[in-house]
Amino acid sequence: MNLSAYKELFLIFFIVLVLATNVWLFSSFKKNKSEGSIHILKKSANTLRDPFKKENKDLEELSLLVKNIKNETINKENL
Repeated sequence: MNLSAYKELFLIFFIVLVLATNVWLFSSFKKNKSEGSIHILKKSANTLRDPFKKENKDLEELSLLVKNIKNETINKENL
């Protein structure tokens, strides 16, 4: 296969993916399962906006705890 054949396969795969997504969304709205589907889509969109949100929150919490420990150590040394 040459490069143009790969392009054609990629294009076909992309079109099938878009069509499958649209069929899935249409069928979920039609069956009144839209609340669950919308929740999944919102969660996915939030993850795409900030993929490392949980990790950043954990790092901030760890940084605050380390800062508190350092302050306590400095206060004990000063006494």
